[in-house]
Amino acid sequence: MTDQTPTTAIATVPIDDLIRHPETPRRGDIPAISASIEVNGWYGAVVAQSSTRHVLAGNHRMEAARRLGMTDLPVHWLDVDDATARRILLADNRTSDLATYDDEVLVQLLEAAAADDDLIGTGYDSDDLDDLLADTSDGMSLESRFGAPPFSVLDSRQGYWQDRKREWLSLGMMSELGRGEVTDDAAFAGGASRRDADRRSNLTGAPAAPAGWGSGMEYAAPGTSIFDPVLCELMVRWFSPEGGAVLDPFAGGVVRGAVASRLGRSYVGIDLSAAQIAANEGQRHLWETSAGPPPRWVTGDARNLSTLIDDDFDMLLACPPYADLEQYSDDPDDLSNLDPDDFLDVHGDILATAVDHLKDNRFAVWIVSEVRHSRRRGGPCLGLVAATMRAMTDAGLHLYNEAVLVNQIGTLQMRAARAMNAGRKLGRTHQNIIVGYKGDPSEIGEHFASLDLLDEVTW
Repeated sequence: MTDQTPTTAIATVPIDDLIRHPETPRRGDIPAISASIEVNGWYGAVVAQSSTRHVLAGNHRMEAARRLGMTDLPVHWLDVDDATARRILLADNRTSDLATYDDEVLVQLLEAAAADDDLIGTGYDSDDLDDLLADTSDGMSLESRFGAPPFSVLDSRQGYWQDRKREWLSLGMMSELGRGEVTDDAAFAGGASRRDADRRSNLTGAPAAPAGWGSGMEYAAPGTSIFDPVLCELMVRWFSPEGGAVLDPFAGGVVRGAVASRLGRSYVGIDLSAAQIAANEGQRHLWETSAGPPPRWVTGDARNLSTLIDDDFDMLLACPPYADLEQYSDDPDDLSNLDPDDFLDVHGDILATAVDHLKDNRFAVWIVSEVRHSRRRGGPCLGLVAATMRAMTDAGLHLYNEAVLVNQIGTLQMRAARAMNAGRKLGRTHQNIIVGYKGDPSEIGEHFASLDLLDEVTW
């Protein structure tokens, strides 16, 4: 990258002297921009590279102006090289994607414009205003009330999500602690370990991970990852009663226990690795000021759940292993060494046993992702998502919610073409959230308090 400071000049030039950038990646709403120009007039300037006359910012405004018959435009000329011009083109589009709205302010602006019968030229109409009003209560946005809009699609790419994640991570969560190399650490054998699904996500800036990895994980560095603390926060807030007890049959790293404790819940996690549990317990700074009791981890195999715990719980929160997608050790008892079909049966048995320890009128939340069958020609999908749903209903739960978590695309953008051409495989950018309910769903309102305001966590 060059250390180049753009030199600039502004002039009014014929529109025909400008060239739409041949590589502009965005597709704008030309009619909406045209309506704005007609009502509000032209404001601002198009940004263009002086040597090529390529427009770097304002391609769609230029096209709208051309359709309206405008012959001259103010142009902000940049004397930059091609590499800098390309970065400016990318940044102009990308920074718009990264921006978010303050819905409360947006509603106020639209209401003021609507009162003047003046929505024309804003890009909004009365239906947009009605939708925004329906999504807010007393001027409060859905993400302010609930942490994220309670829709069946949760989008971790949004600014409010990333801001909240940074707050959680600022506490010093180190979920990678306690994770040695899988091949050198037989302590991680067994179905309860999965070590928080190491190396299973494709977020921007992360090293490449195999297609299909995920489950709410942020892939941070070779061999390390953390469970998304925002996802954990939402699930605990939404699906457990205040002061309730949470059971996690596949504990792994520290995140789920720490988040549950800071939200005032008691937490018990099962993990096969004593080293992992020691690493988790060593991060006491995460819950020393918590509203809830310290999280508790129990060393053991989730297949022996009933011999490890005696209590009943107010929520099940689980992120199970993904068959043999990762093999944690050479131990024959390690679930990752099972044939994938056998794994589905064992996973279903563990789920059923966990449900036996779930109180009536309570939720079970399973975060999974589809994986491919590693031992069948062509790699068809194993059916983990569907099998989890069946296991829930077989265990006596009502299948109550099904949602997806959308992750950032990251390096998948560079790998998708090869996977598509080699085997018509779609790059996976989402995880599945499956929510079951034990009891009478019509009584949920009697057992769970209204979530009128997202409580603040003491950071």
